[in-house]
Amino acid sequence: MAYIKKIIIIAIISLMNQPSYAAEIVYNYQESPPYRIHGDTDLSREFVKLLEKYSDGAFQGEVQFISRDKLNKHIRDGKSTIAIWVNPLWFAREREDLIYTSPIIWDKDDIISFDKDIITHINTQDSYQGLTIAGHTGYFYKDIDSLVEKNILKRKDYNSVQEIMKAVSNREADIGIANLSVINYFISKDPNKYIFHHKKWAQDAYFHYMLLTPDKRHFLPTIESAIQKIKKSEEWHSIVKRYGMVDHVKLWDLDIEELLEVEAGD
Repeated sequence: MAYIKKIIIIAIISLMNQPSYAAEIVYNYQESPPYRIHGDTDLSREFVKLLEKYSDGAFQGEVQFISRDKLNKHIRDGKSTIAIWVNPLWFAREREDLIYTSPIIWDKDDIISFDKDIITHINTQDSYQGLTIAGHTGYFYKDIDSLVEKNILKRKDYNSVQEIMKAVSNREADIGIANLSVINYFISKDPNKYIFHHKKWAQDAYFHYMLLTPDKRHFLPTIESAIQKIKKSEEWHSIVKRYGMVDHVKLWDLDIEELLEVEAGD
C-alpha cells in the first residue's frame, strides 16, 4: 500500500512540474463556413487544436471571431495579435512589421453571376462599365477596387459570403466576388439553391498564412514546426477532405503573379 501511495505522489508531483501554457487568442476574421461554423467545431478550431497537438502543448490557442474591419483596426492600433487565414499582401497596408508563417492553404476569389452573358463578356476594364459587384465588407479585391475608384464599377458590400451569393441570386448585384472554398462549401450542401456561372479565370489566387505581431515572435518557431508536421499528417488531410478542401492544400496551384509578389515580400 505504501508503495502505491508513493507512486501516486510521484505522479502528482510530475504533473505539477509540467510547464503550463496560457491559451493565446487566435483571431479568425473569415466569418463563413468552413472557416467559421456555429456549433462545436469548424476548420479554424480544428486547425488550432492540431497546432496544440503537434507542438506537444507548447502552443495552446483559442479561436475568437473578429470582423475584418475590427481586425484591421486592431492591427493598426498596435495591439498584440495572432490571426489565422491571412495574407501578407492584404495586411501590409495596415502594418509593415507583421510576421507570417509559411502558407497553410490556398484559395482564390471567383467572380460569379446568375447571368451567363455577363460572365462571358467581362474580360476588359470597359466590360465592367455600369455593373454592380457584391463584395465583402472590409475586404480588398485585386484590380476590382481600382475599377470602383474610377467609377467604372459600383460595389455593394455584405457581411458574409452567403449574403453575397444571395445578392447575386436575387439580382441585387450583377456579379459577386468571393473565395472559392466558401462558395463550394455552400454549393456542396445545397447544389440546387445556388446556380452560378463562373468567370473562366480566377480574379485572384492567394495563400492563407498565420500572422503574428512582433511581440508574439517567440511563438513563431513553435507554430512553424507544428504547421510543417500538420501538413504531412493524415489527420489534416482527413479534415480538409471533410470540408471539401482537398485541392486547397496543394500549394502549387496558384497564380504566378501572386507567387512572385509573395516571394518578393518575404
